[in-house]
Amino acid sequence: MSKITKPHIPDEKNYIFSEGIDYSKTGQTSVFGKEDKVLVKIINKITRKDDIWLNLASGDGRYNAVLTKKIKKTFAIDIDKGALSKLLYITPKQLRDKVETKQVNIVKKLPFKNNEFDGVLTTGTLHLFNKILLKKIFTEIKRVIKPNGYFLQDFATNIKRISKKDKKLIIFGDEPLYEYDQASKMLKKLLVGFNTTFIRGEDIHENCQETSEPYNFYCNTLIILSRKM
Repeated sequence: MSKITKPHIPDEKNYIFSEGIDYSKTGQTSVFGKEDKVLVKIINKITRKDDIWLNLASGDGRYNAVLTKKIKKTFAIDIDKGALSKLLYITPKQLRDKVETKQVNIVKKLPFKNNEFDGVLTTGTLHLFNKILLKKIFTEIKRVIKPNGYFLQDFATNIKRISKKDKKLIIFGDEPLYEYDQASKMLKKLLVGFNTTFIRGEDIHENCQETSEPYNFYCNTLIILSRKM
């Protein structure tokens, strides 16, 4: 297993929200907290042993082992090589042969064929993008999913990041800061070509200590399960 790579420099104007985390100093668990129990339950319900899934904007692998142990293969992609190297580092040895990683910017065309995956999972990321970019990202996601395949995402709403240093609100670039009802209505319109169910996830309070500016994070989670028609 190669050494965890150096931090990826954030570039919020170009939609790179890596937060400058040095994953070599973050231990064996995800810096993004524990898995949402509702989301884990859905993963376990909809996956099959012969499935191939895309873990889009996978980060350091918070849900990757949960997903990979249920399926044949996982492709984990992220803009941050440090996050991907930690993802492999913390993946149980018996699952590592089932995981492939690739550095990808998800606001660009995905480097995969049409109808390549049985499902796409993405967590902790899409709330950072405006409606125009979400439409572009969703179009690519729909393209790479097989007919009747799944698109499972979580979407953080009513976000607050409170700086530990000065108690001020931290905002990443031009992030929209969606409210719960607003996000539900917008996503319903954007997920054209999918049969979609909206589920209330857990309310989150995380202590984000490893970021370049440590903060407390609060949000209400919306979980969206879509199936390509």
